[in-house]
Amino acid sequence: MFIAFYTTRLALQVLGEIDYGINNIVGGLISMFAIVSMPITGTLQRFFNVEFAKGEIDGNTVFNTSARIILYLILVMLVLYESIGLYLVNFVLKYPESRRFAVNVIFQFTAVMTLFSFANIPFTALLYAKEKMGVPATAEFSFSLYKLGYLIALPFIEADSLILYSLLLMLGICGQFLFYLVYCRRHFEEAIFHKRYHKGLGKDILKFSGWNSIEAIAGLSITYLSNIIINIFGGVLYNTAYGLAQSLNSAVTSFTTSIVKAVEPQITSSTVLNDDNYRDKLLLTTVKFSFIGVGFIFIFFIFDGYAFLSLWLGKVPDYTYPFCLVMLGSALFSSMILPIRSAILASGRIQKYFTIYGIISIVSLLLMYFLLKIGFPIVYAVMMVALCQFLAFILAVISFCRICSFSYKYILQAIRLALYSLLITLFAYSLIHHYVPGNLWGSFVSIIASTVILLISVYMCSCTLEEKNAIKMIISKIKNRL
Repeated sequence: MFIAFYTTRLALQVLGEIDYGINNIVGGLISMFAIVSMPITGTLQRFFNVEFAKGEIDGNTVFNTSARIILYLILVMLVLYESIGLYLVNFVLKYPESRRFAVNVIFQFTAVMTLFSFANIPFTALLYAKEKMGVPATAEFSFSLYKLGYLIALPFIEADSLILYSLLLMLGICGQFLFYLVYCRRHFEEAIFHKRYHKGLGKDILKFSGWNSIEAIAGLSITYLSNIIINIFGGVLYNTAYGLAQSLNSAVTSFTTSIVKAVEPQITSSTVLNDDNYRDKLLLTTVKFSFIGVGFIFIFFIFDGYAFLSLWLGKVPDYTYPFCLVMLGSALFSSMILPIRSAILASGRIQKYFTIYGIISIVSLLLMYFLLKIGFPIVYAVMMVALCQFLAFILAVISFCRICSFSYKYILQAIRLALYSLLITLFAYSLIHHYVPGNLWGSFVSIIASTVILLISVYMCSCTLEEKNAIKMIISKIKNRL
């Protein structure tokens, strides 16, 4: 996450505000077309976990069936990129005419990069199903270091920075694909390619991903169509601010995503094996601590957000602070949605949840367009994204409780316990911030002192007796090792 923050700063400095905004809008367009493929990501992960828990279909058949579906969808995406995508790039998007050639080149590089990222899915799904989280974590960390390295070197190379940036990014993703391919083939017999295709499993995967596509289309639309709407009503500089806010949101959300990736196989397998007690305990703990983690970052940003942006970016582009603050508010709700969504996917009863989520997203986009059309400030577009996430969280809670016969009071209790710690920390942070100097060192003192207060308040106010005992055991083990 810290590397991601620094590389974003370097990218903004190397590319400049206009080229950074161009890269953001082109990347958003590519991602918008990836709605064809995105539903299959969560679907394959779910089917790997389910079939490994059931043991009815061998892993190699699941892998090869998944790989064939991925190949077909890559071909569909390629056609979309080279037809509709090129039309939008050349006749719809707004950018300086002098950058037309660069925009077309980075469009092709980004398209190739996205296709290789999509080809990674069967391998990462297999790794997570095997609970080998360290492998993709190592790959992602290595890629972050690679990106940091070429961004440092980029100013010393005489070339179009935007084109070279996209080229090196594409090569890094291709290298990541080769790593997954070699590693999985060496360590898992399931990853050996054969002409096996299980028609029944393939039909189930496509049917499940069909419903899943509603959520994927809605989620990507609210994220990336909002980017295009902002471009239409504001221009590239607004896309730069929104792109930075999305980078911050992605880095923060990765905190929750990492936790959910670690627990998702167990949530799925416990659901399949009807171990509801373990599933519910795991889900509530994940919701609570995800909310606490993102909530603390939100509190920090309220008081020291602009100082952080100045340290992060050097020169802070206009509109970046309000955009980031609203997107962090959105992350509060999305952090709690992820573990609940995993449990809903594991149940297999997704039709109503995804349909209603799609309606919420469409209404939010229409409202966003209407507000900007009648002259509201651009920041209202970002507020609609946050509103969509809030409504999606309410929907996820209601859907999970109805599908799994779960009581609302347990989720509300987990959120209430998290709020105790966050409110104590908010009060302490505001008090400390009032008395320390308003400079970088003052911000550093504020966050260190508030972190200590957060940890104490979490233990005293937010942890259950069982969680406190688990923490004591961990501390005891560390002491023994020392």
